[in-house]
Amino acid sequence: MLPGGWSEADLRYQAEHIGIQKLHNNGYNCVASRAVVVSADWAQKDRLLAHLRAALADAPARSPHYPGSDDRGAHALDTYGDDAERLGAGRVLITGLAPVESRPALTTEHFAPVLAVLKLPR
Repeated sequence: MLPGGWSEADLRYQAEHIGIQKLHNNGYNCVASRAVVVSADWAQKDRLLAHLRAALADAPARSPHYPGSDDRGAHALDTYGDDAERLGAGRVLITGLAPVESRPALTTEHFAPVLAVLKLPR
């Protein structure tokens, strides 16, 4: 997402689409989003992330039908501590990634409803 001056409706719209993309088949699909990249300098990134949290939390519950899904979500929460949060039914949002780190959210496919946000400097 390029930095810019977006309306609140635009931010919500884009966040809902990111959430839908992540939760396609509850994240058990090879085409489901794994990470969102935003500019660390973008003044509206926190508003976008607030809408993304709401979209993930408010989406209808989906069963964790893929074996080990709950364990991978719990592992993401444990790995990222305060930089990860549980949203809704088994969903995890990781927001404290740094581009220089080689951590699981950037190197491993969780194959679960786990979504990472990477903030890059402009």
